[in-house]
Amino acid sequence: MSNPVRCRTPPGVRPLIPQQRVREYICAYTAVCPDDGENFSLILPRSNTEMMNIFPDELSEQYREYKIIIATDGAPWHPSESSNKYDNIRVIRQPPYSPELNPVEHIWEYIRENDFHNRQFGTSDISEDESVNVLNNPGHNKDIVKSVTGFHRAITNV
Repeated sequence: MSNPVRCRTPPGVRPLIPQQRVREYICAYTAVCPDDGENFSLILPRSNTEMMNIFPDELSEQYREYKIIIATDGAPWHPSESSNKYDNIRVIRQPPYSPELNPVEHIWEYIRENDFHNRQFGTSDISEDESVNVLNNPGHNKDIVKSVTGFHRAITNV
């Protein structure tokens, strides 16, 4: 959110883009299904083991009839591959330094580029409210989610 991006203006007009340094963080947890575009998000107060345990609890309950694979990047608070607390969730750890393999990272990139570019928020509460709106936005329809996360299809269909 802190990085300005290009925008169009009439010739001779210099754009004024507000910029702020983000000092507070919002912790959004998201799971997506690249096949059908379904997604599930929670905004929680911190990134730690306690919060990371809330997310799969809610995800497992919401999608109890589905088998779920969660790709993690190995952060200390992420569940390990040996975690077998849930019958319908399997955790896999992606290789180090490879965020591009995690479909959710592409959702964050899309949101930064399309929803938060060149925007400034007065307080972290406003930023959090806008994050909730964006994550629950019908404009982020399933086709968009599939298009930014379904990159594995391009590889497997070659």
